[in-house]
Amino acid sequence: MPEGYVAEPPEEGTYRVYFDFDALALDLPIAVASEVFPRATVKPGYDRPLSLRFPLQLRGHELTPGLGEVIVPETSGPAGIGETPASLSVPKTVAACEIYAFIQDSDPAGVSVRATPDAKGQVIATLPGGHDINDGDYSYGAEVDVIGSLNGWFLIENALNPAENGGPGYDTESDGQTLGTGSNQVRWSYRGRGWVHGSRLATEIQAGESLRATADPASKPVFDLKLDGGEEYIDVEGFKSCTGSAVELTVKRHADGVEGSGWIGGGDHARLCSNQDMECA
Repeated sequence: MPEGYVAEPPEEGTYRVYFDFDALALDLPIAVASEVFPRATVKPGYDRPLSLRFPLQLRGHELTPGLGEVIVPETSGPAGIGETPASLSVPKTVAACEIYAFIQDSDPAGVSVRATPDAKGQVIATLPGGHDINDGDYSYGAEVDVIGSLNGWFLIENALNPAENGGPGYDTESDGQTLGTGSNQVRWSYRGRGWVHGSRLATEIQAGESLRATADPASKPVFDLKLDGGEEYIDVEGFKSCTGSAVELTVKRHADGVEGSGWIGGGDHARLCSNQDMECA
């Protein structure tokens, strides 16, 4: 008999037997659902075993077979895997990467997440964007995992709403921070995958000497960051491309307002941080 076949009776001394009908279901492994695009790192949880379940149901005093259904283990895969719509398109030419970023935009309506990497793609979700309000306040944007790039568009997943970072007791008055724009007061973000334009993505550069010409850490420097004493003097204006743990950025120096672009990360000992609430380690 399968484990849990006979359920515990509700009261001691009863002679009635209670059956756990879920334990009577027959599960047949049929396939493994795997990712259809390359990843920068191996994540076994993305390969999800699929089973075909044939349950038994009690109808009156008879056990009858129920309809077969495909079962995906709830504990497999990342949060939000079931939220990604079938309309999502991932071209084979996408460059795989593993970068962390936050959404940056002042539009009160938030930032659109699209099903395809172009401005005419179907809008499948909206995420709150962070921006400078004035000299004293800053708003938080949704934090995202960036897993691919193509022609200035970035494939993201597992967005974290800024309200979720602070939790139910988050006090916006005591620390002078607001929670982004648009639908920012919703405490749960779209967790699935989608495309966001690189001009809407940002990160903080906490350490690094310069941006370089290519993703290769040995390539020549092309823009001096002029970071001094661990303090940040760089504004990240947007993402241009990424591969592996290297990302191509457009930045502006605080000191002189000069803009530049180039690659950082990927083994050059730079330190990037997408956590807006505190410094990264």
